[in-house]
Order: sequence, then structure tokens, then C-alpha cells
Amino acid sequence: MIGNVVEEEFTQAGNWHLGSGLSIVLMLFIIVNMVVSTIFDKDGEGSVL
Repeated sequence: MIGNVVEEEFTQAGNWHLGSGLSIVLMLFIIVNMVVSTIFDKDGEGSVL
């Protein structure tokens, strides 16, 4: 869903700057979620849920 928006910014809109910015924001969001999941993983099994 968000990946489609990023792709459209690169291909259809031709807005490379916004596409790059959205890509970086998406990567940072994923990294933050991974770090938070690691912090709350008390038993070390790799599953927060």
C-alpha cells in the first residue's frame, strides 16, 4: 500500500525527491519497530505476540 505510493512518486509523478523521502521514512519506521520488538522480547524467542 505505501510501497505503491512510493513507486508512483518515482514513475508516474516523476518526483524523485518525495519518493526518496518516503522511502527513508518507511525504512526508519521499520527499523524502529524492529528495535521496539527486540526490547520487548523478554524470553528471547523472537516473537512479541
